[in-house]
Amino acid sequence: MRAPARGLVGASAILGPNKLDVDREVAILKKRIDDELKNREFFAFDANHTDYFDRKNLFGEEVATAFPLAIVNVEEAGKCLALDRATACVFHLMRVMESGLRATAKPLHIPYAPSWESYLGTCTGGCGR
Repeated sequence: MRAPARGLVGASAILGPNKLDVDREVAILKKRIDDELKNREFFAFDANHTDYFDRKNLFGEEVATAFPLAIVNVEEAGKCLALDRATACVFHLMRVMESGLRATAKPLHIPYAPSWESYLGTCTGGCGR
């Protein structure tokens, strides 16, 4: 006669895991997932804003080519818009406008200015004549 324990082990291996084995493995998996995610933050945004978050060249290829230094701020403005961070979005769009202002000032021989006011004051004073 065979030893019962041996038969049970052999039968378990042939029949596959029992409910207790599955429950134990699921608990281990859950613990691992919890450990991996406990130091992570997740953001959710409206599915209609996915393009703002993911898309490259939000203003089109022509703008990206003409203003390569503005690309990062255009992308960041899109991310901020998708995440409903309006003030941050405007900040990045103002940086994009600075690129356009510099590009406009250069052919008009307006020297670099550290602020919009300097550019606009120079342009109003000298360009309006």
